[in-house]
Amino acid sequence: MKLTLRIASIVLASSGLASAAASVTVACFTDTDVTTNPINYSYELNSTWTAKVGVFDGTALTANSVFSDINSHWTNVGSNTFATGGSIQGVNGWFSLSAISYDSVATGLGGKNVWVWITNGTNGNLVMEATGAAVGNYLYKNNTDIPATTVLAVKGTAVNAWTLSLGTYTNTGANAGLGGSYVVNMAAVPEPSAALLGAFGVLGLLRRRRA
Repeated sequence: MKLTLRIASIVLASSGLASAAASVTVACFTDTDVTTNPINYSYELNSTWTAKVGVFDGTALTANSVFSDINSHWTNVGSNTFATGGSIQGVNGWFSLSAISYDSVATGLGGKNVWVWITNGTNGNLVMEATGAAVGNYLYKNNTDIPATTVLAVKGTAVNAWTLSLGTYTNTGANAGLGGSYVVNMAAVPEPSAALLGAFGVLGLLRRRRA
Protein backbone atom coordinates (compact mmCIF):
# COMPACT_ATOMS: atom_id res chain seq x y z
CA MET A 1 0.00 0.00 0.00
CA LYS A 2 1.31 3.38 -0.88
CA LEU A 3 2.14 5.64 2.04
CA THR A 4 0.74 9.15 2.17
CA LEU A 5 3.47 11.70 2.67
CA ARG A 6 2.96 15.28 3.69
CA ILE A 7 5.93 17.48 2.86
CA ALA A 8 6.28 20.51 5.09
CA SER A 9 8.62 23.13 3.72
CA ILE A 10 9.92 26.14 5.56
CA VAL A 11 10.76 28.81 3.04
CA LEU A 12 12.60 31.92 4.10
CA ALA A 13 11.48 34.97 2.17
CA SER A 14 14.03 37.56 1.22
CA SER A 15 14.37 40.94 2.89
CA GLY A 16 12.22 43.77 1.58
CA LEU A 17 14.62 45.13 -1.04
CA ALA A 18 13.22 46.06 -4.44
CA SER A 19 15.75 43.87 -6.24
CA ALA A 20 15.59 40.96 -3.79
CA ALA A 21 14.47 37.51 -4.89
CA ALA A 22 11.22 35.92 -3.79
CA SER A 23 10.89 32.23 -2.94
CA VAL A 24 8.75 29.58 -4.57
CA THR A 25 7.79 26.19 -3.12
CA VAL A 26 6.18 23.64 -5.43
CA ALA A 27 5.61 20.06 -4.31
CA CYS A 28 3.87 16.99 -5.69
CA PHE A 29 2.91 14.77 -2.78
CA THR A 30 3.06 10.98 -3.01
CA ASP A 31 -0.69 10.86 -2.47
CA THR A 32 -1.09 12.37 -5.94
CA ASP A 33 1.52 10.83 -8.17
CA VAL A 34 2.74 11.62 -11.67
CA THR A 35 2.78 8.75 -14.10
CA THR A 36 2.72 7.78 -17.76
CA ASN A 37 -0.08 5.29 -17.04
CA PRO A 38 -2.33 5.50 -13.95
CA ILE A 39 -3.26 1.81 -13.98
CA ASN A 40 -0.07 0.57 -12.35
CA TYR A 41 2.47 2.10 -9.97
CA SER A 42 5.30 0.73 -12.10
CA TYR A 43 4.60 3.60 -14.52
CA GLU A 44 5.30 6.29 -11.92
CA LEU A 45 7.99 8.77 -12.92
CA ASN A 46 11.52 8.26 -11.62
CA SER A 47 14.79 10.18 -11.60
CA THR A 48 15.02 10.10 -15.41
CA TRP A 49 12.26 12.74 -15.33
CA THR A 50 12.58 16.40 -14.37
CA ALA A 51 10.07 18.83 -12.88
CA LYS A 52 10.63 22.45 -13.88
CA VAL A 53 9.10 25.61 -12.44
CA GLY A 54 8.88 28.71 -14.59
CA VAL A 55 6.65 30.42 -17.13
CA PHE A 56 5.31 29.24 -20.48
CA ASP A 57 4.13 31.84 -22.96
CA GLY A 58 0.85 30.03 -23.64
CA THR A 59 1.62 28.82 -27.17
CA ALA A 60 -0.91 26.13 -28.10
CA LEU A 61 0.33 22.58 -27.59
CA THR A 62 -0.93 19.35 -29.13
CA ALA A 63 -0.59 15.65 -28.39
CA ASN A 64 2.42 15.64 -30.73
CA SER A 65 4.27 18.44 -28.92
CA VAL A 66 7.76 17.45 -27.75
CA PHE A 67 10.53 18.97 -25.62
CA SER A 68 11.78 21.41 -28.27
CA ASP A 69 8.25 22.78 -28.88
CA ILE A 70 7.90 23.68 -25.21
CA ASN A 71 11.45 24.73 -24.45
CA SER A 72 11.48 27.49 -27.05
CA HIS A 73 8.57 29.16 -25.20
CA TRP A 74 9.71 28.47 -21.63
CA THR A 75 11.38 30.74 -19.04
CA ASN A 76 12.95 28.57 -16.35
CA VAL A 77 13.24 29.44 -12.65
CA GLY A 78 14.33 26.12 -11.15
CA SER A 79 14.13 22.35 -11.56
CA ASN A 80 14.62 19.04 -9.79
CA THR A 81 14.49 15.38 -10.71
CA PHE A 82 11.81 13.04 -9.43
CA ALA A 83 12.28 10.79 -6.40
CA THR A 84 15.39 12.45 -5.03
CA GLY A 85 16.28 13.80 -1.61
CA GLY A 86 14.53 13.58 1.73
CA SER A 87 13.82 10.52 3.82
CA ILE A 88 11.94 8.65 1.10
CA GLN A 89 14.63 8.74 -1.57
CA GLY A 90 13.88 6.18 -4.24
CA VAL A 91 10.09 6.51 -4.12
CA ASN A 92 8.81 7.34 -7.60
CA GLY A 93 6.04 9.66 -8.69
CA TRP A 94 6.71 12.77 -6.64
CA PHE A 95 8.92 15.86 -6.66
CA SER A 96 9.64 18.73 -4.30
CA LEU A 97 10.97 22.09 -5.44
CA SER A 98 11.34 24.18 -2.33
CA ALA A 99 12.93 27.58 -1.82
CA ILE A 100 13.42 28.29 -5.52
CA SER A 101 14.40 31.92 -5.84
CA TYR A 102 13.97 34.28 -8.75
CA ASP A 103 14.69 37.92 -9.48
CA SER A 104 11.47 39.43 -10.81
CA VAL A 105 13.40 42.33 -12.35
CA ALA A 106 15.88 40.19 -14.28
CA THR A 107 13.32 37.58 -15.37
CA GLY A 108 10.28 39.80 -15.85
CA LEU A 109 8.14 37.18 -14.10
CA GLY A 110 6.59 39.51 -11.54
CA GLY A 111 2.81 39.18 -11.52
CA LYS A 112 2.73 36.16 -13.87
CA ASN A 113 1.23 32.78 -13.08
CA VAL A 114 3.52 29.96 -11.98
CA TRP A 115 3.87 27.04 -14.41
CA VAL A 116 5.11 23.49 -13.89
CA TRP A 117 6.66 21.49 -16.72
CA ILE A 118 7.41 17.79 -16.26
CA THR A 119 9.60 16.23 -18.95
CA ASN A 120 11.88 13.36 -19.88
CA GLY A 121 13.75 15.67 -22.24
CA THR A 122 12.14 14.25 -25.39
CA ASN A 123 8.60 13.08 -26.11
CA GLY A 124 7.16 12.82 -22.59
CA ASN A 125 5.76 16.09 -21.25
CA LEU A 126 3.15 17.59 -18.93
CA VAL A 127 2.59 21.36 -18.82
CA MET A 128 0.33 22.99 -16.24
CA GLU A 129 -0.43 26.53 -15.13
CA ALA A 130 -1.50 27.63 -11.65
CA THR A 131 -4.72 29.54 -12.29
CA GLY A 132 -6.57 29.31 -8.99
CA ALA A 133 -6.04 30.56 -5.47
CA ALA A 134 -6.65 27.06 -4.08
CA VAL A 135 -2.97 26.29 -4.67
CA GLY A 136 -1.90 29.19 -2.48
CA ASN A 137 -0.23 32.32 -3.76
CA TYR A 138 0.04 31.25 -7.38
CA LEU A 139 1.62 34.38 -8.85
CA TYR A 140 5.28 35.32 -9.09
CA LYS A 141 5.27 38.42 -6.94
CA ASN A 142 6.02 41.89 -8.20
CA ASN A 143 9.00 43.70 -6.75
CA THR A 144 6.73 45.85 -4.61
CA ASP A 145 5.30 42.67 -3.02
CA ILE A 146 8.67 41.34 -1.88
CA PRO A 147 9.30 39.71 0.54
CA ALA A 148 6.85 37.08 -0.57
CA THR A 149 6.57 33.31 -0.74
CA THR A 150 4.65 31.40 -3.38
CA VAL A 151 3.39 27.98 -2.27
CA LEU A 152 1.79 25.56 -4.70
CA ALA A 153 0.59 21.99 -4.15
CA VAL A 154 0.32 19.56 -7.04
CA LYS A 155 -2.22 17.20 -5.53
CA GLY A 156 -5.76 15.96 -5.93
CA THR A 157 -7.40 18.48 -3.63
CA ALA A 158 -5.88 21.32 -5.68
CA VAL A 159 -6.39 19.90 -9.16
CA ASN A 160 -9.13 22.40 -10.04
CA ALA A 161 -6.67 25.23 -9.42
CA TRP A 162 -4.36 24.01 -12.19
CA THR A 163 -4.99 24.37 -15.93
CA LEU A 164 -3.40 21.57 -17.93
CA SER A 165 -2.00 22.57 -21.32
CA LEU A 166 -0.51 19.15 -21.96
CA GLY A 167 -1.29 15.97 -20.04
CA THR A 168 -4.34 14.89 -18.04
CA TYR A 169 -5.50 14.17 -14.50
CA THR A 170 -7.50 11.19 -13.30
CA ASN A 171 -8.87 10.28 -9.88
CA THR A 172 -9.20 6.63 -10.89
CA GLY A 173 -6.61 3.91 -11.32
CA ALA A 174 -3.95 2.55 -8.97
CA ASN A 175 -3.73 5.73 -6.89
CA ALA A 176 -7.47 6.44 -6.72
CA GLY A 177 -7.63 5.93 -2.96
CA LEU A 178 -4.94 8.52 -2.33
CA GLY A 179 -5.97 11.33 -4.64
CA GLY A 180 -5.38 10.24 -8.23
CA SER A 181 -2.66 10.82 -10.78
CA TYR A 182 -1.35 13.42 -13.21
CA VAL A 183 -0.76 11.58 -16.47
CA VAL A 184 2.09 12.73 -18.69
CA ASN A 185 1.46 13.00 -22.41
CA MET A 186 3.69 10.68 -24.45
CA ALA A 187 4.00 11.99 -28.01
CA ALA A 188 4.19 9.37 -30.73
CA VAL A 189 7.74 8.76 -31.93
CA PRO A 190 8.05 7.96 -35.65
CA GLU A 191 9.32 4.45 -36.30
CA PRO A 192 12.85 4.29 -37.73
CA SER A 193 11.55 2.68 -40.91
CA ALA A 194 9.09 5.53 -41.48
CA ALA A 195 11.80 8.11 -40.86
CA LEU A 196 14.09 6.38 -43.37
CA LEU A 197 11.36 6.27 -46.00
CA GLY A 198 10.80 9.98 -45.52
CA ALA A 199 14.51 10.66 -45.93
CA PHE A 200 14.64 8.64 -49.13
CA GLY A 201 11.66 10.59 -50.44
CA VAL A 202 13.46 13.89 -49.84
CA LEU A 203 16.57 12.58 -51.58
CA GLY A 204 14.44 11.57 -54.55
CA LEU A 205 13.00 15.07 -54.85
CA LEU A 206 16.45 16.62 -54.68
CA ARG A 207 17.69 14.35 -57.46
CA ARG A 208 14.73 15.30 -59.65
CA ARG A 209 15.42 19.00 -59.14
CA ARG A 210 19.10 18.54 -60.09
CA ALA A 211 18.09 16.61 -63.17
